[in-house]
Amino acid sequence: AKDDIDRLLSTVDGFIYGIDSKVVELTDDTFKKEMVNYPTAFVEFIAPWCPHCKRVAPDFERAAKVGNKNDIPVTFVKVNCDGPGYHTCHDANADIYPTLKLYRSGVEERRYYGERTPKDLVRYVLNMVGDHAKVIPTQEELDKFTVSDPQYMFVGAFTEDSPLKTEFLKQAEDLREFNRFALVSDPALLEKLGQTNGVIAFQPEFLRNKWEPATKVFTGEPFDLYGFTQSVKVDLVGIITRNNAKDYEIARPLLITTFDIDFEVNRKHTNYVRNRLLKLAAEYSPRVSFCMGNLNMTRYYASDARYNDTGVVMTAISREGWDHTVPKEIEFTYDNAKKVVEDILAGNIDAKPYKTEDPPIQKKRVKRVVSTTFHDIVLDEEKHTLIEFYSPYC
Repeated sequence: AKDDIDRLLSTVDGFIYGIDSKVVELTDDTFKKEMVNYPTAFVEFIAPWCPHCKRVAPDFERAAKVGNKNDIPVTFVKVNCDGPGYHTCHDANADIYPTLKLYRSGVEERRYYGERTPKDLVRYVLNMVGDHAKVIPTQEELDKFTVSDPQYMFVGAFTEDSPLKTEFLKQAEDLREFNRFALVSDPALLEKLGQTNGVIAFQPEFLRNKWEPATKVFTGEPFDLYGFTQSVKVDLVGIITRNNAKDYEIARPLLITTFDIDFEVNRKHTNYVRNRLLKLAAEYSPRVSFCMGNLNMTRYYASDARYNDTGVVMTAISREGWDHTVPKEIEFTYDNAKKVVEDILAGNIDAKPYKTEDPPIQKKRVKRVVSTTFHDIVLDEEKHTLIEFYSPYC
């Protein structure tokens, strides 16, 4: 079933980049004067020559058209940092391109660090407008809400004001860019939910499976609620992104499986991989954690990897934090993945790294380090090290 964002995106299926743009371009002369007129504005600070900016521009424009067509009260704005918006970008500390920020009536509220697909951009602005916790009065609306988002949804069930309700509303305000929150107080709904002073986490519909419950309940102390909202999102086999990577990496040792995840177009292959990982997770969790990531996470964890015949890359992260990409010759199957898990538990990935890149021959005063030499060179306690992190294509 499609979630709310998919349905919104389908309203601009005939989108063509560059035609009838709904993105407002502002300059040094117009930025401050015009931004105060926008109750909520989503701004991209870009440079025309930047490859990343060129990639995000069509997706940002498509998100703007979705917002315009569906009356989402957000204005999409762009500023050319290498042209008439140079000083505006400098004042906004937009020194990395593209930089995306949310403004309220001309005042910067927060920077956006999430994924930049049309779906993620629309989802973000949708979460950032309106009430941070939606009041749900009926069973029909509750049913719709609990399948409305590709991320965890949290429902606060309260008969009256309480310290936990106060903390829930605070968390809803702070975390609304990542998750959706709702409030239920109707006695009949509370009876069905089985809670009168608690928070219920609903797993995204497309991730639900027979190996783990689709809902998790919190009724503890208010100061523990934030820990619940973060830990509950680490599923038996969840989807890892740059936003939640730290939540999964804490749960190491970890097996990350990255490929072209698509629960609609590529549903058969996606479920093939996930079902085998779920079977492994049911046997080995919590000794080893499991997750899946899309192609951008392949570049994040295994930039030197090439896809094997199944288009799947496995990366093992040890308890100590060392990551090792499984050789591309090893096809993803249940048995091969199980062998990698056994290697993780036996400590073999530290003794014999999967990454096969040889240490570079050092001929200059600036030394190039790789995964197998980073510890000895960079973490040498007898000297200071100045490090430059770079991408060869940048």
